[in-house]
Amino acid sequence: MNSEYYTTWEEYVKERPQLEEIAEAEVVQSYEEAIYRFVFQLFL
Repeated sequence: MNSEYYTTWEEYVKERPQLEEIAEAEVVQSYEEAIYRFVFQLFL
C-alpha cells in the first residue's frame, strides 16, 4: 500500500535502523497496526 502517512513496520525500520535494537518493537508494531485498523474501520 502506498501512502504518505502509513508505511509497513518493515519499511519503517529500514528507514530507522536504530529501531532494530528495540526488543519490544514487535509489541509496538502490533499496537500501531491495531490503531490503524481501528481508524480505518471508522471511515468504512
